[in-house]
Amino acid sequence: MNGKFLNRTLKDNENSKLNIQYYNKKLIITSNKSQSIKSLLFNQSFFSNSVVKRIISENRIYDKNNKTLSFKQIIEKGQKIYIDLFDRENSDYVPIEYPLEILYEDDFVIIINKPVDNILFFTKHNDKPCIASYLSHYYKKNKITAKFRFVNRLDKDTTGIIIVAKTKFSHTWLLENHEKIYIAVSPKLYKKAGKITVPLLRRMPYTYPCSTEGKEAYTSFREFLCNRNFSVSGVKIKTGRTHQIRAHFKYIGFPLVGDYAYGGMLSQKAQRYFLH
Repeated sequence: MNGKFLNRTLKDNENSKLNIQYYNKKLIITSNKSQSIKSLLFNQSFFSNSVVKRIISENRIYDKNNKTLSFKQIIEKGQKIYIDLFDRENSDYVPIEYPLEILYEDDFVIIINKPVDNILFFTKHNDKPCIASYLSHYYKKNKITAKFRFVNRLDKDTTGIIIVAKTKFSHTWLLENHEKIYIAVSPKLYKKAGKITVPLLRRMPYTYPCSTEGKEAYTSFREFLCNRNFSVSGVKIKTGRTHQIRAHFKYIGFPLVGDYAYGGMLSQKAQRYFLH
């Protein structure tokens, strides 16, 4: 395993000027002046404040000899501190063996291709098959000590990429630095591109109709392929409401093919709604 994710993040981040490096599962920061460790950590934007507070509260700061350092300690210009970013416990979902399709993995993140007919999690102690239990088995088998933190979520029958952060740091960074783009199949759209901003209201048990009483939701779409009957569109969402794309496409009168819960057309080829 390696730190490709973090090294790329360091390269793209303006605070690479502070000489932040990643080596042997430690983040190495070289102080650019004489200051306390607390000041060094808080006076930069590479970490969020919540991550800094966790680093401090859990005594994750060391010197080159692996001796724990106090956050109040003064360090000189050019002096290095070493930070442990990794979890010390695992998630406690019941492990269930399953051949996960892993698209990418390093020390900080694992990206999987979520299959159809799978939910992300049940309760922690439930032995029903779910992505969380599959990951629990994978972590145990590969001796990975880490909680898994879902950066994004997909409905049961929506396929596509699921990003799972292995640390609090990578979870915080990825939440702020990713975008969601879907491919959807619908009846032929009335225009090539558009935006839908109608709020969504949760209605039990499983539907989320558009309503001004609901929560803010923003969806944009652009058709990139069509024939006489159908449109294939790229869809981007800025909010992540449950069923957002499905409910919004119903609202404009073009529910997704196979999305029977939202009035989608019946099709022998659509064993599920067409959203990826």
